[in-house]
Amino acid sequence: MNFEELEQEFNQHNLLNEKNSMDRLKFCWELIKSDDNKYLETHLIFLEKANKYFSKDLQGQFQFRKNKEKVFYFLQNKLEQNIPNKLKATISKIIEEFDFKTLDEYQTWIEQIKLGKRNDEYDFVWSIMKSPFVEFHYDLLKDEELSKNFRQSLRTRFNEHSEKGETLLLSKLDKNEDVDFHGEIIFILGNIKGKQKDRILTYTRELTKSENINTRNRAIIVLGWIGKNNDFEILENTLLNDKDIECRAWSATAFYIIYDRIKSKSFRIKVFKLFKGVLKSEKEYFVIVMIIYSIQQMAKNKFGLSQKAIDDLDKNRIDLAKDKVRRYIEKEIKNDLLTKN
Repeated sequence: MNFEELEQEFNQHNLLNEKNSMDRLKFCWELIKSDDNKYLETHLIFLEKANKYFSKDLQGQFQFRKNKEKVFYFLQNKLEQNIPNKLKATISKIIEEFDFKTLDEYQTWIEQIKLGKRNDEYDFVWSIMKSPFVEFHYDLLKDEELSKNFRQSLRTRFNEHSEKGETLLLSKLDKNEDVDFHGEIIFILGNIKGKQKDRILTYTRELTKSENINTRNRAIIVLGWIGKNNDFEILENTLLNDKDIECRAWSATAFYIIYDRIKSKSFRIKVFKLFKGVLKSEKEYFVIVMIIYSIQQMAKNKFGLSQKAIDDLDKNRIDLAKDKVRRYIEKEIKNDLLTKN
């Protein structure tokens, strides 16, 4: 829609004197698709001309513009110009509701939290995740002066930066920066709904071979989230050969997570065949119970093993369930062979 069409449509909607109008809101959404100066200028012109109902819609839509930093400084600059007092008051209210903070303000805020002068960590996380300061947010994820829970909250919300966050994190892997933090980087990337899943998957596969246990652990979990049918061999190798108990355990759960996405019968049978052998050789109960848990999920059968028994690592109940699981697997493999023949 060009600016002439926008103005024509604005004039049509501005004739409607009603509180709620979906068509009017759709027009507002069209207006905020771009944060170019001409769109921002047009937005303010319409805001000044609009009737009281339309004006409210247009004013509120400033909060949903993508480039908040640019919009903030655009509005600040407008306040310094010779504009009508009514428009100046409206812009001031938009800025107040906009709640944009500069990088200096965020740096001061975090220092006050560190010094114990503020205890509003939740408010900080909610604010920084909506800010344009992605690099600063990333640096805080590694800041050990912050509490573990605070850092965890910051990590959980980093994916709110979406594609900008994805690009930054991938650049860290590209340049091999912050190597000890690669596990957390890939874990966050696995949760981001961006456009570079293939690159993330490539790095995930590489990091399952890392010498760093935490990095390997995280990569195995992410491989479950985004991996494919042909990642079977990577997880098989981990389950059979990794010396770390948790890495073996999470590789077992990764199988069922992949299966839950791809719903491949052949993949399921391959997993069952693998699990059958591992249940005979694996000695660690945490790994065994995670294998059983994965089979529970794929078979939709608890095999008499409750969640409490899993959480408590109840060895007696796990042994009983293991016998049932092995019989079930053997039956499923046999049925598969009969079907093929």
